[in-house]
Amino acid sequence: MHIIQQLHAKITPDLSETSSTGTTTADCGCTDNVLANASFEDGNTSWTTSGSFSTKNTQYAVCGTYATVLNGAGSIYQQYAVAPGASVRFSAYGGYHVKNGQTFKISFYTSGNTLISTNSASVAVDWDVDTAPSTGPILKQYVLNATAPAGTAFARAEASGTGDYFKIDGACMQVTPPPADCNCDGNTLVNPSFETFTTVSGKQIPTGWSSSNDAGQIFTDDDAYAVCGTKNGLLGTSGGSFWQDVNVIPGSTAVLNIWGGYHVKQSHKFQLIYLNAAKVQIGAVAAEVALNKAVEDLPATGPNGMTKYTLTAAAAPAGTSYIRVLGSATGNYFKVDAACLKITPPVCETCTGNQLVNPSFEDGTNSWTKTGAGTFATSTDYVVCGIKSAKLSDKVVISQTKNIAPGNTVTWTIYAGYDGSNTNFIQTLKVKFFNGVNEITASTVTQVIDKAVTSTTVGLKKYTLTKQAPANTTSVVLEISSSAGIVYCDLGCFQIKTDTPLPVTLTDFSVKKEGTSASLSWKTTAETNSKSFEVQHSLNGKEWAALGSVDAQGESTVTKSYSYTHATPANGNNLYRLRMIDKDETFAYSRIVSENFVTDESALLYPNPSSNFMKLRNGNEKIASIQIYDIRGVKVKDFIPKDGVDVDISNLSSGSYIVTFKQSNGLIAKQKITVIR
Repeated sequence: MHIIQQLHAKITPDLSETSSTGTTTADCGCTDNVLANASFEDGNTSWTTSGSFSTKNTQYAVCGTYATVLNGAGSIYQQYAVAPGASVRFSAYGGYHVKNGQTFKISFYTSGNTLISTNSASVAVDWDVDTAPSTGPILKQYVLNATAPAGTAFARAEASGTGDYFKIDGACMQVTPPPADCNCDGNTLVNPSFETFTTVSGKQIPTGWSSSNDAGQIFTDDDAYAVCGTKNGLLGTSGGSFWQDVNVIPGSTAVLNIWGGYHVKQSHKFQLIYLNAAKVQIGAVAAEVALNKAVEDLPATGPNGMTKYTLTAAAAPAGTSYIRVLGSATGNYFKVDAACLKITPPVCETCTGNQLVNPSFEDGTNSWTKTGAGTFATSTDYVVCGIKSAKLSDKVVISQTKNIAPGNTVTWTIYAGYDGSNTNFIQTLKVKFFNGVNEITASTVTQVIDKAVTSTTVGLKKYTLTKQAPANTTSVVLEISSSAGIVYCDLGCFQIKTDTPLPVTLTDFSVKKEGTSASLSWKTTAETNSKSFEVQHSLNGKEWAALGSVDAQGESTVTKSYSYTHATPANGNNLYRLRMIDKDETFAYSRIVSENFVTDESALLYPNPSSNFMKLRNGNEKIASIQIYDIRGVKVKDFIPKDGVDVDISNLSSGSYIVTFKQSNGLIAKQKITVIR
């Protein structure tokens, strides 16, 4: 029999009686009382005392037959395990002859029995038993409420005094567990609180969950032990297991918070298990916890008697495709609810300046060109980063094309592997250079994919292909191909390096204003086979236009000076660079220099920089429309200016933008602005 049943058996005979003369007895009802020997029918058994007590006192009994009396200074208390956030209600009857520090109190203690100074509650007893009316109980009831602070392990119900007797009876402490936190941002489970179901043979089967005996319908929806929502899961009396599998990639970690309970313990446990693509367990169980609390046990730690359990799984090993959330028991019912599985993927390799679009196939097959009769799709079987990889089946080629210049060095890294045997077919990675539509075959870089995904180190292998673009190159094609079988690939990174050896040794490249023109000057201290300097201009650092060309010396070991004048710089910041071309048409770029121009003839947004609003100053021509682009060239604002109305930029993030002014005469002016926050 549980404690609460024992207490009720002792207290209830004397509850709430009314005599024929109208005299009322004490209210001794106390649902779910967690205190033992609450009305001192067994003396001070189960209580901790200090000082001198008279037990089994019948004169001051208000609940049952006996009360206890503290003679002089001392205390009596009983404590009970509670969780932080729990609400505690303590009530007791008390009185004295002469008031002398008699007090009821709730206080909280850590697991090491150290007093926590916050959230305690106390009340001074003010009832003189010598003046108590004959129409009611001889003692007065006092009620205290408090909430267990962080770090709490125990709540203590206490009575103490410094002298002149303290009569006590009818103690009751009730514990209400803290409400469950039903918010689970990032939960990867389907139907985590068992609110949805499919009716099969008259039984409600939770959607998204599997069980070891679906035909017998042993895992069903229930509503008797819900923690969040109105439903919970229920594994039947004969035991079994229930589970849900979630996609996960190697290197990920996982944390499961889940509520559970039983009636009688029979191997009830929760587990986290890593599985490969075939859903076969990899290694040992990743995390496990045995349930240790029946739903009837007091104190209740959650709604309807359920208890919260937390499982933490270390990094998923190589070859992992799924993590399984599993509950199992050999019998006697298993109640479960409010499951929250959060997966933290590994930190992906960084790829500064990646030129690939959709490099990890998270956007499906977009931006990749497919040829051949085979199939190209995404997969979750062998993933390096994100939640998807590419899967090529049978004879198929996928590729991306990028424009580059001669002399640029390209580096392509990608993870790849084949499934099965590649003895009778070829699976490769290629970097192919083109001049227009013609392949420069002598410069093609080929790498055979030689890693089986099921080998000792399960998963994909990192491959690196690098090459300097030959003369006359206009584009490069990155290609993944297979003549048969299956190829997986993921996490591609394509970088272009432009700092090739210069045909000249360049010094003192600069730009300065000369009236409304930009004067550029530079010097070389050595030239070898140099052909010319192409002067290029840009407003955003991405789109460059050639302004003109200056012939180079060709061969020189002494200082040579060059200059160029840009007569019509744009309003705003103007960027300049040199394309230094060798006689074999290879080239390299100089560093970038800049100069800012503001003229009365040009339209202008000011002040610059600004935070929320800017004003428009029209130039010689009225502005018909304005477009604002971010540094990627993406249009973020397009509007027709209104006279006297400020331009609202409050929705733009901090950074630099290019403003395009379309004039009424059809001409276009540009300005670079900076938004600050």
